[in-house]
Amino acid sequence: MKNIIITPYTVTNNEYITIHKNLFSKMGYKTSNVKIKNILSRNQNIFVCNWVEDNLKGTGLRLILNILKFSILCLYGVLAAKKFIWVRHNLKPHNDFRNQYVYKLGLNILHKIADVVIYHGQYKINDCYRYIPHPLYMQEQINPQISKTIDFAFYGKIARYKGLVDLLNNWPQHLNLLIRGSCDDPELKQEIAKIIDVRGLERVVSLNYGYIEHEDLNAMMYSTKYLILPHEDQSMIVSGAFYHGISYGANIIAKESSFSKSMAKKYPFCTTYNNENLQDVLSSLKYIEPHEVKEISIKAFGEDVCMKEWKSVFA
Repeated sequence: MKNIIITPYTVTNNEYITIHKNLFSKMGYKTSNVKIKNILSRNQNIFVCNWVEDNLKGTGLRLILNILKFSILCLYGVLAAKKFIWVRHNLKPHNDFRNQYVYKLGLNILHKIADVVIYHGQYKINDCYRYIPHPLYMQEQINPQISKTIDFAFYGKIARYKGLVDLLNNWPQHLNLLIRGSCDDPELKQEIAKIIDVRGLERVVSLNYGYIEHEDLNAMMYSTKYLILPHEDQSMIVSGAFYHGISYGANIIAKESSFSKSMAKKYPFCTTYNNENLQDVLSSLKYIEPHEVKEISIKAFGEDVCMKEWKSVFA
């Protein structure tokens, strides 16, 4: 039985890796963490790395140690597996300071040693990249009788690149907006609080900082009509929150980006906006029923579709 070496093997606050481990198991593969003994069975192994370039951050000694970690991981992938697969998730770093030269050098190394570069976007980034659908977070169909009670919501880690400042600066003063997520940026918290106060949004914006347990997040997704994705353009290739939302039948309102525009062209449950037209977009939304959202999503991103694509990559 072939073995898929996955790194990282566990990720806190992110179901992506767990979903793929389950997916690969259903395909008949074993999965394992990085282990030295895998080098002895190289021909039976496939190496799949995620976010490995994110190690290239920091300054001084921290940067040196991270470069060493990156180099060891890349060397291990070459030695321990007959196929090196790099899943690229981001177009550029989010928050942590990076030496741009080192970061670009790391990307060049990965492009050279990877047998396949996977990405989840339905738009062209690089002619050599291989598209595989991003999996759904919940596979089951949705009850057509479901009643959703949350009109508009943003969930997840609150960081500068998520675009909440622009969203709140342009949010209508008559529409309710639920915001839930952790934030470790005190200045950003102050800025958000000031916008809510100055614009008089206290009556419509419900903001609660703090980590959301998976069960609570899934329950809120299940109750949400429209999930707002105000992410900064050109940071992420795709948004995991997009797939999380549609897994539970939510319609998506996403800030204009290569990703969101490609989704809006293909799927009626996705609508894009910019800072100038947000209020017009919100006033002319066409709601797609949750079970319809899920039916479309299963056809495009369901387990069977994902397994078929991964099988051809692993062959």
